[in-house]
Amino acid sequence: MHRMKRVLLPTLIAVCCALAWGCGGDGGDPGPFTLSGTIYSAAGNAVALETDGTFESAQAITPPVILGGYVNGQGRHVFKAHLPAHAVIRLALPDPTASGSAKVLLDLYEQENTREPVASLRNVAQTAALVTEVDGDYYIVVRAVSRSTIYRLIVDRPPAMVSGAGLGGQAEFVPGEVLVKLDAGAAPPTARAMSGFARDAGLHMVRGSRNGWMRLRAEDMQAAFERLGVAPRRTPGQDLRSGAQRRRQEQQDTLRLVRALQARPGVRHAQPNYIHRTFFEPNDPLYPLQWHYELINLPAAWVHTQGDASVIVAVIDTGVLPDHPDLQGKLVAGYDFVDMDDNPEDPGRGTGFHGTHVAGTVAAAFDNALGVAGAGGHTRIMPVRALDGNSGKESVIAMAILWAAGIDLVDGDGNVILPGADPRADIINMSFGSQGERGELEDALRDAVREARAAGVILIAAAGNAASDTPTYPAALEKVISVSAVDAYARLTYYSSFGPTIALAAPGGNLNTDSQPDSYADGVLSTWARSEGGTIVHGYGYSQGTSMAAPHVAGAAALMKAVRPGMTPDELDGFIASGAMTADLGPAGRDDLFGHGLIDAHAAVVAAAETNPPAHLTVTPAALRFDADATVAQIYLRVVGSEALNPAVGTPPWVAVEPSSGQETGDPGQYQVMVERSGLEGGIHTDVIEFVWPAGKLTLPVTVDVLPDPDSSAGTQYVLLLNADTQELVAVQAVAPHSGRYDFTFTGVPAGAYYLRASSDLNNDGFVFDPGEAVGGYPSLENAQRIHVQSDLAGLQFVTGFNQWPFMWPADAPLDALRLP
Repeated sequence: MHRMKRVLLPTLIAVCCALAWGCGGDGGDPGPFTLSGTIYSAAGNAVALETDGTFESAQAITPPVILGGYVNGQGRHVFKAHLPAHAVIRLALPDPTASGSAKVLLDLYEQENTREPVASLRNVAQTAALVTEVDGDYYIVVRAVSRSTIYRLIVDRPPAMVSGAGLGGQAEFVPGEVLVKLDAGAAPPTARAMSGFARDAGLHMVRGSRNGWMRLRAEDMQAAFERLGVAPRRTPGQDLRSGAQRRRQEQQDTLRLVRALQARPGVRHAQPNYIHRTFFEPNDPLYPLQWHYELINLPAAWVHTQGDASVIVAVIDTGVLPDHPDLQGKLVAGYDFVDMDDNPEDPGRGTGFHGTHVAGTVAAAFDNALGVAGAGGHTRIMPVRALDGNSGKESVIAMAILWAAGIDLVDGDGNVILPGADPRADIINMSFGSQGERGELEDALRDAVREARAAGVILIAAAGNAASDTPTYPAALEKVISVSAVDAYARLTYYSSFGPTIALAAPGGNLNTDSQPDSYADGVLSTWARSEGGTIVHGYGYSQGTSMAAPHVAGAAALMKAVRPGMTPDELDGFIASGAMTADLGPAGRDDLFGHGLIDAHAAVVAAAETNPPAHLTVTPAALRFDADATVAQIYLRVVGSEALNPAVGTPPWVAVEPSSGQETGDPGQYQVMVERSGLEGGIHTDVIEFVWPAGKLTLPVTVDVLPDPDSSAGTQYVLLLNADTQELVAVQAVAPHSGRYDFTFTGVPAGAYYLRASSDLNNDGFVFDPGEAVGGYPSLENAQRIHVQSDLAGLQFVTGFNQWPFMWPADAPLDALRLP
């Protein structure tokens, strides 16, 4: 990868610089010729306008938008927008040379009340994100507190992703029973009034009380629905194929009954007849500080199971301290793939004892009157060291995954060089990753994950701490459960990555708050250590990150394995996709922030205990984005569970979905998705593809960019013509946007080979192609091509925009620094 170099521009630029052309000719007519074309601003792009920084002068923006700006000193930019609940506001400082010392504040105000921000991010130095809690009109304020910097502001609407109905609530209650209190004024209702109400509602009164409460039972739910004017959810006598489905239907019907009674005149209150249980709490003295376990309903889960020592979770990480008193007796044999020996101890040098902290959350010794408790109870840990310091090579990590899955490692001739773990791990936790688009090409990590999954191993990984939707691997791989992080209020943390690959969320902590309050920061508390003069001192500590969120899910999955030893990765996917093991957060159903919701350990254990889990449909990828040049994408439908779903497929008019050859519509397998832009106005269009079956619905968001977008702007663009052989700057034009496009013309161009590129200069420092600028190249940045000029050329087109960064220049086309005379 070539490092991007700067091109210096003079303070004032003429429409076209008169330079010595001197290009190497291709033979034939030497010219000169005319070179012209159009550059389109990427859809949804905008530039921060210079205002006085007051709320009254706020710049109006409409999401989704990618906005480029520049703030200097104590300057600030104010934007106003109507944002729905769960909209995502991201701030990024793309220039690493500036972000090392530049600090920027991001504040969110309600337009009705600008006294105090409703959410804030302080001293952002790289990237961070905020999420709106309610629908409303907002001001977004970006303010520099030190130095000047280019920034990028991305404001996204929440994805419209809705899946099949879940339980409608995670609390336990008696199916078919409700508690109702009548509003009868000053005097409590009489027994006759209560029995009359029950009769009119088609319900049987089990018991009434002096204070007006009634316990009612629907002995015939369909009859009660008819009396209350509620349309039946299903036709009477319809067969439900499993006991789990019947129980789920009974719960849903009970909730519908409650809602109907709440709306009935004369009813003061109506609710399900909730079931209350005594919760198990371990006697570990630091357990009361582990707020993150209450958040995911672990005490209720431990009533059903406290884990099983036969379940093994491999912690692929920096190693684990075997002598930590809260981990003694919890470890099975592991391996060190950094030093290639059988001692996977966490060395502590540069690791912060990361692996030890992760292992403690999975399964620190449980109910032993010492330290903390592990989420997985009596689950055991397989320590696998694959990270040297806080990083690891992909080749080493791939070996670690295969070995932990019980797969023999072999050389090129097929000779076994290291037998796989025996017994193998049931679950692998990976609290690490690397960012970047990998595409669908084969690679060592992807192959290792596929083999481990095929061996029956559940793979769980941290989504990443980049506060962006840039994929993090291995979490973004199809066969891996990706976990985002929430804080003590079940809000997405400021650092958590998100996006279409997120499966579910778990507590990751926030060391900047103390919301309990317990005089300790709201980090995740677990086993830890410190080094004093070369001596390791065992102890406990707080940390934060999606690295801390993933082991909560691994621990909960281990509890599920304890009650359902034969649970497969596909079955776990089904529990997640159906919402049976999560508390829904954000928009209804799956979304890009929390996936299918916050892990609920109690619901997970109850779901796993069912004999026949519900079938559900999943789709990969979970969302489609067609940029300006894309017209076709591939998706893969998969049914998890034992039932055949055969969904009907519905699409917006500009989308077509076709199954692969030899496959009927609705069958699991690969599909081709195509978009037709001809009838669409310029801009960003979002809709959904629906897959509907009798018991549920899965929606796949589809976004398409249509150019030109008349409302889009990438700022003034400096169009550069470069000699393809010498990389010298031949000519430059400064072009202002017009209805989302930039028209350029170079005259007097000699025959030869050229590159054509464009960039903004937001900070007006005379340099283009700084990180964070809106940039583009012909025909694209990823596929720069020489333009061979042997005659007049017209109609050259490409796209520029803030969403084009970062990118990689082709090896034969580096951009060298050039100074104009």
